[in-house]
Amino acid sequence: MNNSSQNNMQDLSLIDIAYNVLKESSEPLDFITLFNKVIKIANLSDNNKMAQFYTNLTMDGRFVILPDTKWDLRERHTFQFANPDYSDFELEEFIDEDIEEELEEEEEEELLGITEISDDEDDEAEDDDLKDLIFIDEKDLE
Repeated sequence: MNNSSQNNMQDLSLIDIAYNVLKESSEPLDFITLFNKVIKIANLSDNNKMAQFYTNLTMDGRFVILPDTKWDLRERHTFQFANPDYSDFELEEFIDEDIEEELEEEEEEELLGITEISDDEDDEAEDDDLKDLIFIDEKDLE
């Protein structure tokens, strides 16, 4: 990268600099290498920006993290790779298991004669317990 393009890149945000670095790179870069190149171009010596840069990188749709934990431009990868297929993950299987567990618990409670008390019923029971309670002021004790 020549000095004039490096000077122009100093005016960009860190994430835009990262985009340009990856655009000019022939291969994906690991995060630390990418970050070090970006702060060098931006003429920063402050590593305190690393967390914010990482957050911005993960939130920006132009970037994708590869299985080898290297970052690259999304435009260089197929849609299927950049957006993993989760079709093998069957949510219904987990939902069915949860419902089955709840039904088993309800059946067990029913057999044992356990009934659930709602929060409203519980509050009413507490109010009934307190209705006969007499409050005495400290002044009355003297």
